[in-house]
Formats: sequence, structure tokens, C-alpha cells
Amino acid sequence: MTEVLIETLDGRKLMGCHDTGVPAKNLEEQGRRLRQKFMALAEPVLGGSRASELASAINDIENIHDVRQLMTIVR
Repeated sequence: MTEVLIETLDGRKLMGCHDTGVPAKNLEEQGRRLRQKFMALAEPVLGGSRASELASAINDIENIHDVRQLMTIVR
């Protein structure tokens, strides 16, 4: 993760982050990193428990037969 902090002439501070990581060759490690990134993005919107529930459902997507199952989690 790379972070950039810019201070403007009027004193405002602007910060941005970007994941510049190279995908892991180990699939288990790559999965862990993807879930971590997903949680960082989803948790502020859905809350911790619903974000975890959605991540688990997505991880088991082959057993989801109706998109409504996913939609009930995000509502």
C-alpha cells in the first residue's frame, strides 16, 4: 500500500492510498490479501458482520443459485 499526503498552500491536507502490491504467487496468500482489501472497502459501508457474511457468500458463489441471496446481505 502506498500513501501520498499533499498539503496545499491554503493548509488543507489531502491523502490518497493505492495498493501497488504485486499479486502473490501463492494462491492462499493472494486470497488472504484479496479478502483483506475487500473488507477494507466493504466494512465502512456494510459494517463488519455483513461485510464478512458477504465475503463468505462470494467465496462460496458456486452454491448461490439466486442473486437475491447476495442482495439480502447488502441491504
